[in-house]
Amino acid sequence: MMRASPRSTNRRRGRMPIWTVAAFSIAATALVVAINDQPVTAARTPGELVRYEFLEGSGSTVGDSSGSGAALDLTIADPGNVTWVPGGGLTVNTPTVIASAGAATKVVDAVQASNEFTLEAWIASADPTGQDGPARIVSNANNALARNVMLGQGAYGVLPDDVYRVRTRTTTSKSGTPALATPTGTPSTELTHVVVTRAVNGDRTIYIDGTPIANDNLGGAATNWDDTYPLVLANVAAGDRPWLGTFCLVAIYDTALTTGDITSNYNTGCDPTPNTDPTINPIADVVADEGDTINIPIQAIDPTGDPITLAVASTPDIEALGAVLTDNTDGTGSLDWVTEPGDAGTYTVDI
Repeated sequence: MMRASPRSTNRRRGRMPIWTVAAFSIAATALVVAINDQPVTAARTPGELVRYEFLEGSGSTVGDSSGSGAALDLTIADPGNVTWVPGGGLTVNTPTVIASAGAATKVVDAVQASNEFTLEAWIASADPTGQDGPARIVSNANNALARNVMLGQGAYGVLPDDVYRVRTRTTTSKSGTPALATPTGTPSTELTHVVVTRAVNGDRTIYIDGTPIANDNLGGAATNWDDTYPLVLANVAAGDRPWLGTFCLVAIYDTALTTGDITSNYNTGCDPTPNTDPTINPIADVVADEGDTINIPIQAIDPTGDPITLAVASTPDIEALGAVLTDNTDGTGSLDWVTEPGDAGTYTVDI
């Protein structure tokens, strides 16, 4: 057989689809084309407490897929205000509250014990310059003034809105201030990997797309985190700090991820665009005489624009007999074989 394996580099939570395309056979049999989509599940990062992948596609529940303790599922208060993104993702079009029904106890207890955490999000802002308050993206909070941790966009008053801002409660800062903010111009309408870490020694860092761009040191311990607060997305529980945009992934860990961990997660990626199977133009059976030159043009197309790599496999191995596969790296190529005396036979070839 001849086998072509287009591989997608579209980033989507580590699920990189691999298609096997049985393209043609050089034999007295009918052409067979088969396409199989085989997503690869990303490995979990150690210390993960909650994970929201927004794969539900409909309804009012965002499920916690971390597998850590009891699931801390979230409920969308106004399902009509959001749009589920095909293939994974949730866009908040108008203000709503997405919150756990009860306290985020497993998150608080674990962070109190470790005295460090990571908050990770793949997000796209609906308005990178016009959301303030700060507008709450992810928070473990009771209201706009009482929180354990908050990732938001913008600020209050005359401070710039085109930043991401973090507040973290410790025994030396009950209100979570001073806030740590990214440089202006950070929020984007494109999916962005935003990661906040706080280490045991108090070091706080914000990473954007795998690169650390803001850091400070906030002393104290997390032992005063309030274990009665819910986990809330796109707002606070009272509904007066709305954020509009798209979620692709939210996760919280009870450890400060390393730069290597964060780079790996960024490279794994998150893309809510549904992947579509590639296609390869039909290739007819070939009949030739010994000594003939066989030229078979190949053209494959991936509707979502993922790179395609061509490869060949056959029984018997025609490459060992001198056949050459040319891959133009754009989905096109050719298989060329100058046959010789003694090559007579039937070959099953996969592209």
